[in-house]
Amino acid sequence: MKRKSIILTISLISLGIFLFLIYMFLGRNNRIKLELPDNEKWYKWSISYKTEAIFNEINLPDIKNIEGSAKFIENNIWEVLWYKISIEVAKLDKSKVPSEYLKDKESTINGVKTTLLWLSEVLYEVSFNFTFFNKDGFEIYKTESKSENIESWRTNNFQNIIEESIPKEIIKNTKKIEFKISVNKCLSCEK
Repeated sequence: MKRKSIILTISLISLGIFLFLIYMFLGRNNRIKLELPDNEKWYKWSISYKTEAIFNEINLPDIKNIEGSAKFIENNIWEVLWYKISIEVAKLDKSKVPSEYLKDKESTINGVKTTLLWLSEVLYEVSFNFTFFNKDGFEIYKTESKSENIESWRTNNFQNIIEESIPKEIIKNTKKIEFKISVNKCLSCEK
């Protein structure tokens, strides 16, 4: 009798674990998945510059392509926004770069003399802004990522979670997300 009781307990625990795993993996696939396709499709993407980024001597080269996706996922007891974004940035046009950036320069770092090589590409700090819209096109929520770095002449890949609790009512009513790159500052422009 005791053995049957142990087997029954183990079976119920196993069944519970199995059902929990089904919920975790299949249940998540039923959540809203919002694609951020290329800029010729339904969503809009844009770029904005903060004051510190506007008044730099070196401009961020053109963005050639953006691809990505975003979806809501559970994070313990609330929902968060997960994003995966790929941004291709053009090569730095050195004819537009002040000559002082195109020369090696001597510097002292922590008491050690070193030579800093001339600038070949530019590095900017950016953040990503996501605006949620309902089925009627009204803005219902905004959120922003942490700062990321974007470099010219390469495809920059980002995958992260915005650790902000998003209300379930917002998630239920979201039908579209607009994406904006906010250029915060030029990291390569610091002298």
